[in-house]
Amino acid sequence: MVCFPAGTPYQVYALFESRYNLYKSIYNHPKVQAIDLMVCDAMQLADPVLKIAERIQEPSRFATLSDLIIYDIKVSKDEELKEARELLKRIDTRLHIYKYLGELLLSKEQAYLFRNTSEEDIVNCARSS
Repeated sequence: MVCFPAGTPYQVYALFESRYNLYKSIYNHPKVQAIDLMVCDAMQLADPVLKIAERIQEPSRFATLSDLIIYDIKVSKDEELKEARELLKRIDTRLHIYKYLGELLLSKEQAYLFRNTSEEDIVNCARSS
């Protein structure tokens, strides 16, 4: 439970309204979501070399992770990180950012119909439209 002084209802309301507005207009903006996915993909590409997934299992190693890992990938000369570097460069230059294809809210019954749909199926469908 979060408690606030009785004399601050307007400020509390304004705080949550601001948070909601930021969430809707910025945090969920299609470009922001696309860049977020690209960073995740770069991390997955770099994981075999940097062992990021292993670090999250051990608190002392997890505590050493920061945004500097992106910088480390960008300046690395390791050929195994080339694809991750190129993906991060696309973000920096804003060239070829992932495209937002849209979203579709499905009921449980509808979702069941698409349970065997792969990412490749979705991409092929988008290309054919």
